[in-house]
Amino acid sequence: TANNSERVITALLNSGVYQYYQFNKSVPADASKADQVWLWLDCRDAVFSRLYFTFISHGEEYSTDACNGRDMKAYIKDQGVWKAVPFSYDGCLEKFGDFRGYIRFSTDYLRNAQTGEKMPLDHIEGFRIGFSGDNNELKGKTVSVGDIKFSREKKPSQHARPHSDR
Repeated sequence: TANNSERVITALLNSGVYQYYQFNKSVPADASKADQVWLWLDCRDAVFSRLYFTFISHGEEYSTDACNGRDMKAYIKDQGVWKAVPFSYDGCLEKFGDFRGYIRFSTDYLRNAQTGEKMPLDHIEGFRIGFSGDNNELKGKTVSVGDIKFSREKKPSQHARPHSDR
């Protein structure tokens, strides 16, 4: 389901076993001046065992899941305060869910699994969210993805936020 006025795509989960939802841009984005990724997520309906993010640039995949063994943190806004959420040793957020709002992390965490190279930010073609969890708990639940931004700012501008992150 897509609601263009709010720029949100909602996916109905079929199971809890390694699902991928991919969204492609018709015109690639140039985020070459950015150092952070901002994603608006609504996963209040589900808690994932593992959650990770993949972007496609120049036909190649770059993922947090390919950034193994680094001290990585994402940040979420919780009751008006930014809170650090650590990625696991293999680049996934563990036991993540019951959340609605922006999550942000460094573009340095987006790496190619084969080469280890950082993602080139000048030609971003798509985005994929990957996750796993308890099959019985996730089947029939929903997850929504809203704004996806690349930024150098501490927070996206107020006019760019289509949702309340309360």
